[in-house]
Amino acid sequence: MKPQTFITFLMALALGAMLHAQFPSDSPSPTTLTVQAYIDGPSELHIKADGIYWINGGNAKPGLWSGSRFPTYVNGAKWFPNWAKRGDRGIDKSNLHMIPFGSLDFDFKLISVGMTQEDTGIVRRSPVQAGRQGDEYVVLIPDPEPGAMWYKFVLTPRKAN
Repeated sequence: MKPQTFITFLMALALGAMLHAQFPSDSPSPTTLTVQAYIDGPSELHIKADGIYWINGGNAKPGLWSGSRFPTYVNGAKWFPNWAKRGDRGIDKSNLHMIPFGSLDFDFKLISVGMTQEDTGIVRRSPVQAGRQGDEYVVLIPDPEPGAMWYKFVLTPRKAN
């Protein structure tokens, strides 16, 4: 190989590496999704291929019960959803929190339900339901009981058989 050809090859290789570092085409998907939120009344967390969003029922929006302003924790990071409608209560849909997912086939596990974020047990409430609905995975937290609780759950991608 001629020296000039070799230098051109090395420059193209370096340019490709720089472009991949700046614009990765294969952003890693989270291996698990751990969510913790302060819930009062029916709330649904929707997981799509490109992110998550809340749909709220008639009660307080997640994190906004009785004047509180708590984020939803997503893999430990704070997310303060933006809502389509003003106010802390009522039927509404949040903005999409961008998180890429390779697959929407999850195993759901409820970790804790309690009065504080640090609680490790599960206070008796109506059962949480989770499963695939069309092109989304939905976690339905009915929570018709009085008062708000901290719910923590984990979604782990199912392994292909």
